[in-house]
Amino acid sequence: MTTAVKLPKDMLWRGIESAGGYLESIDRTNLYELSEEQFDTFLCKAVAGIYPTTPFDADWSVRGIHEARSAAGTYIEGTGKVDLIQFHPLQFERLIEIIVTTWIEHSIPF
Repeated sequence: MTTAVKLPKDMLWRGIESAGGYLESIDRTNLYELSEEQFDTFLCKAVAGIYPTTPFDADWSVRGIHEARSAAGTYIEGTGKVDLIQFHPLQFERLIEIIVTTWIEHSIPF
């Protein structure tokens, strides 16, 4: 996991609200109960909360989501928790930060 990109707190909170809102809308808190499509949507919602016009079907964006999925999975496994109810709020914040910064680092064409 890399953390070269630092997000301002207000931007990070938009991602948290978007991703958290999605999970509430599908009534899920256990990440292992999500289908692959639902987990990818969760990842995209985290990014879209910060970058609402993101074309998630673009090749560069798909690459970023793939990398974000891997980084998120590594972080989740490291916490030893699978249900977000067990997460401390700062752990959920860190998860969203990892998703978005990984997507940025692997998606934005420089």
